[in-house]
Amino acid sequence: MAAVRRAPLAALFAVAIAIAVPTVASAADPVITADFAKKRSDLPSLNGVLHGMGNENPSDERITPLQPGLWRAIPTTAPFARATSFGARYTVVLSDTYGYPIDNWGGRGKAPYQDYGAWADHVRRAARQARQAEVIWDIWNEPDDPYFWNGTREQYFMTYLVAYNALRDELGTDPIMSGPSTSAWDRDFIEQFLNFCVANGCDVDAVSWHERGGSSRGPRGGRPRSTPTATGHGSRPPRVNSTWWASEATSRRAPPAASS
Repeated sequence: MAAVRRAPLAALFAVAIAIAVPTVASAADPVITADFAKKRSDLPSLNGVLHGMGNENPSDERITPLQPGLWRAIPTTAPFARATSFGARYTVVLSDTYGYPIDNWGGRGKAPYQDYGAWADHVRRAARQARQAEVIWDIWNEPDDPYFWNGTREQYFMTYLVAYNALRDELGTDPIMSGPSTSAWDRDFIEQFLNFCVANGCDVDAVSWHERGGSSRGPRGGRPRSTPTATGHGSRPPRVNSTWWASEATSRRAPPAASS
């Protein structure tokens, strides 16, 4: 898909995990070691894939040993039936089906926040195409990055709400929705997002963000020790839904100019 920045082939096999983040008692970062000579058969796969698959390539022989537990993509970058045939849970990146500033919003010329009605219609069409599929709906990719979003936080929050209502209208109460999928752990952004949803009646089934080259160790508040909980939401499962190789973190393209 032209609107999405392409990673090297090796980087397409990114790790996408859905785990609770343990509380760390010590102020210092823990030291974790792994003995790859010892196999564990009692743990589910925490391995996942980001895009990177056609109808035939890579071959089944290359994918099967990875035991992917998750696949984050859209049907044109990873066919749903083939991804799920490996036992992976499929996450639809809904914004990838719409477009970003870099491609003038998929040639539409308008951001979702400039025409919420058109955005809602787009979401409904996507929902109808996936009506029989059991997927996780990741509403917007990295709304804190100008490459993917040039509106305000509040406009992203409203975009999520419109998508939430459209998915519910089409699919009932079944859809599982994920957000905000920020480019790194950002407690302030996530808390504002959850509080908006509390105030406006939209659920967040999985709180998500991205890890990229140690991005969560920057000035945004340090590594998460627990998931912020907005009043009325209860405890939401934290979810790191995309990670990148360190080399990718240093080769990001400059963000495009904001469209009018």
